[in-house]
Amino acid sequence: GCAAVLLAEMLETRMATADDVEQRLGRPYVGGIPLLSSVLKTRRLSPLDAGLAEPLSAYSEAFRGLLASINLGGPDDGPRVVLITSALPAEGKTTIAAGLARTASRQGVSTALIDCDVRSRGLTRGLKIDDRAPGLIQVLRGEVELADALLVDSSSGAMVLPMGHSAMPSDDLLSGEA
Repeated sequence: GCAAVLLAEMLETRMATADDVEQRLGRPYVGGIPLLSSVLKTRRLSPLDAGLAEPLSAYSEAFRGLLASINLGGPDDGPRVVLITSALPAEGKTTIAAGLARTASRQGVSTALIDCDVRSRGLTRGLKIDDRAPGLIQVLRGEVELADALLVDSSSGAMVLPMGHSAMPSDDLLSGEA
């Protein structure tokens, strides 16, 4: 039995701890966000709204910790742009981006959150922004000015640039001069 447990442990390839990440990838561990259901069992909240609705929860604290790790050099030396991406759908890009933006904005950092998900418009849908509102598509096409497309997230004060609407495919949005 002990040999089987030892063999199973040696063959384990998942990364479960910060040390696993740092040792296997050779990169510093920035932070992690717990599953919402593991830390907030009392209320049914959207992952996008939970950080604001429960500011003292472990979930909210995880976003503050992640933001602090990103800004290790201090607010003036920290990054000016943070990109959240992943290889697969439904891995939490929208949740992390919105959580970081809302946390930063509530800490007084001037923040703009941009929905760049052309296909599913996850942020625009998640924040319940009207699909007909002008957004990134219209700004890149020169149809509206950036200032006219930015919306204020009333919950946090962060500026939000939704994806916008389009009757035509948007595959070429990120090419060209705009």
